[in-house]
Amino acid sequence: MDTTASTQRDVTGIERFFSIRSAGSRTKTEVVAGITTFLTAMYIIVVNPGILSQAGVPFPAALTATVVIVSFLGSCAMGLYARNPVLVAPRMGMHALFAFMIGWSTAARCRGTPRSAAYSGPA
Repeated sequence: MDTTASTQRDVTGIERFFSIRSAGSRTKTEVVAGITTFLTAMYIIVVNPGILSQAGVPFPAALTATVVIVSFLGSCAMGLYARNPVLVAPRMGMHALFAFMIGWSTAARCRGTPRSAAYSGPA
């Protein structure tokens, strides 16, 4: 019986790129984990722009900035460049702080609040 044929089965390009087999995992496991992570964090798509819209940021602008720019591009960069399976999403606590504490207390709601959140850096 040839053991090399059974241990070296066809490896896909995705398995090679992400080194899934050498990490002790399978492609199916990683796909299910990715779908589970997305479904778990899906509330951010609606809740985060809703919080920012309370501070005067237009809902479509907050949706675009939150979901497209931060979540999608950040997660793609973590997966493709760093090869680290991490979901990147905006911090809801920081948005709530600026929307309900700082955003309502300043006259220029929509102007200073997002810049201040961006300058604060990662948690």
